[in-house]
Amino acid sequence: MTRWLWSAADGSVTDLSAWSAGTYVLGEGTSGQLAPEYEFATQGFAGVDGETLQQVTALPASPTLALDLVASSGDELRNRVRALAHALRPRAGMGVLRAIGADGSERRLPCYYRKGLESGTYRVTRYRTALEFWSPSPWWRGDPLSESWSLAAAQAFFPFFPLNLSATTVSGARSVDLSGTDSRTFPLWVVTGPGSQLTLSNTYDAVQPDGTVAPVTRSLVLNAAIGDGELVVIDTRPGYQSVRRATRNPDRSLVLGESLFGSLGSDPAMWPLVDGVNEVSVLLSGAGAASMVELTADRLYSGAL
Repeated sequence: MTRWLWSAADGSVTDLSAWSAGTYVLGEGTSGQLAPEYEFATQGFAGVDGETLQQVTALPASPTLALDLVASSGDELRNRVRALAHALRPRAGMGVLRAIGADGSERRLPCYYRKGLESGTYRVTRYRTALEFWSPSPWWRGDPLSESWSLAAAQAFFPFFPLNLSATTVSGARSVDLSGTDSRTFPLWVVTGPGSQLTLSNTYDAVQPDGTVAPVTRSLVLNAAIGDGELVVIDTRPGYQSVRRATRNPDRSLVLGESLFGSLGSDPAMWPLVDGVNEVSVLLSGAGAASMVELTADRLYSGAL
């Protein structure tokens, strides 16, 4: 059985399926947990049968949870409904709806509560309603993906007297298999200096305009000096795309600074990780012992279950 939790913007957590406390999520009336709705953009031509598909768009998620609250008294029920209304209020900020399976796996949907509490059925010690949520994204998040590249240790060179060859380039290619996910995801990169030039590339299969599938390679090159221990953050997410110097707070959160967008090479691609196999390569020249390139991204799924 799935356990449902609501994490509010203030950090508080409400268990929407706390059966021992008389809170139940019902199967009947619950919807929107399996897949998003899609919208097709098409174009017709005079004298040509049918239409041409231009684009497929997944619409924002709007899951609904049928809720049954049972209390030992009317006062207890009123207090629980009031507390729930307080935790769900959308003007407090975006919360996270979390679905936890019997095997411990978890999916998360950043979203807002939209409606439901105003139209429930009230029976002294019992309250039934359907809570409707709204997310700007169609996709539920699974376990986050993280990868890192750093400078290889110096190696002894033979057959001469042992000489340590100190590498000055962070480089590596890695296969990132996201075949089990349902949507492409756009990574966040954090680069720790020193470094002088960074190249990030991904090769993956993509659908061509004629409907066939062929491998493509997308690359991003940053020509900017990064000092020893300094940070550069590259955010490839649509609507948030940026390349900036950064620092860290004591809690490790990032503080963004000077923009380096002007230091990108010609025709830069803020490429995604596709829902398939990605051949990712990293090259950071002018590197040192502290140099590191880190990638983080969300695994995206159609539903909570």
